[in-house]
Amino acid sequence: MRRALQRGLAATADQRFASLRELLTALQREPLAAWRRPLLGTAALLLLAVGGVLGGAREQPSPCRAGARRWEGVWDPERRSAVREALGLDGGAWQGVQAPLDGYARAWVAQYTEACEATRVHGEQSEALLDARMHCLERRARDFQSLTRLLAREGIRADTALEAVWRLPALESCAAPHAQAALQGLPGEGPARERAESIAQRLSEARALRALEQHPLALEQALLAHAELERLDHAPTRAEVLLELGLLYLKLGQVERTEETLLEAAWTAEAARYDRVVAEARIALVFVYGDMR
Repeated sequence: MRRALQRGLAATADQRFASLRELLTALQREPLAAWRRPLLGTAALLLLAVGGVLGGAREQPSPCRAGARRWEGVWDPERRSAVREALGLDGGAWQGVQAPLDGYARAWVAQYTEACEATRVHGEQSEALLDARMHCLERRARDFQSLTRLLAREGIRADTALEAVWRLPALESCAAPHAQAALQGLPGEGPARERAESIAQRLSEARALRALEQHPLALEQALLAHAELERLDHAPTRAEVLLELGLLYLKLGQVERTEETLLEAAWTAEAARYDRVVAEARIALVFVYGDMR
């Protein structure tokens, strides 16, 4: 009986019984089914009706399917073609660049859907945590967009492009604790939020330029972001800017500035309990003391 019920209530039509006769046959194979046949006939009709209703309800469009639309104009056929043409790659060489970019976009959509469904479908996650995770995913999408926009320009070597693709910030940074720390104390709207978004955009540009080893240009963007901090009292954003500045000073071989900036990034992040930035700053400092010093 349970097996028949489970099949009759399957979410998709091809998993349910193809006909009432098939369902009745399955029920008749159960022990003592014969004397229940009139009742089960009625029950079967109800079961098919309920199964259709529940299955139809489950097949309604999910409220969390908007993730793929974020990539329109970011990583669509036109942008792929532009990047491929700019890099001058064909065959396996192009696949080596395209495959990780495609994989990153797919993983982003999967994380978007999972985060959305955790709140909107399953009710397992608060609206505040959903906002934090979506905010983080939006920044990772900007990082991707900044990089591919640069890759679509002429003059970038294929090996440099491939290394830059693999240096895209990990989507794991949008896991709940890290995502919450990044937004802690930041207003949901207003001038402070707008300023933080402006700084985040500059950081995306700086990270993309650093990944492509265009360090002086990256430093310009990071310094502009740092200048905007004067009008924003938000420790997590300050920690992210200082981390990026420190990593760029490291690339440029400026030992004193690297150490000073990374220490400040670590201390600022520790005060804000922004553990991901603490870890990245401390790891970079190991290289400063172990190699540059």
